[in-house]
Amino acid sequence: MKKAPPSLLFCSQLKEMLLAEHSAVLAFRSGWADSCHFDMLLECLMMMQFAANDPVKDAPDTNALNVCQFASSALLNIRDRYDDKKKLGATGDELRALDLLVETSADFWPRQSASIYFRAYDKTGDWKRSAHAEANREAA
Repeated sequence: MKKAPPSLLFCSQLKEMLLAEHSAVLAFRSGWADSCHFDMLLECLMMMQFAANDPVKDAPDTNALNVCQFASSALLNIRDRYDDKKKLGATGDELRALDLLVETSADFWPRQSASIYFRAYDKTGDWKRSAHAEANREAA
């Protein structure tokens, strides 16, 4: 696990992450989203889900987990539609779910320690590597 950076550095990284998440939703809203925007929102969801369940916390953050479940449904619908039409897009309800995800992320992360953020970051990286390896096995 990475050593947590000083608080000011963490705050700077957090601002960049939150800006990227809002930009990804804007890309969907404007109709020019690509796979990078989708991946950014999926990473937002996964990191918040891992952090909300962090074992250091007294109890899971049920509000964040409920938002993650709602946004997960929207992202699955978007991905399924992409598989059929090869175009990324979101319905009004899906955009509301993505808005809620990034707004909850913007509220959630400033209340977390840098160590929780980096544990979630590491777990998300492990999850992405595992998903990539599984996709490669399926393609072979």
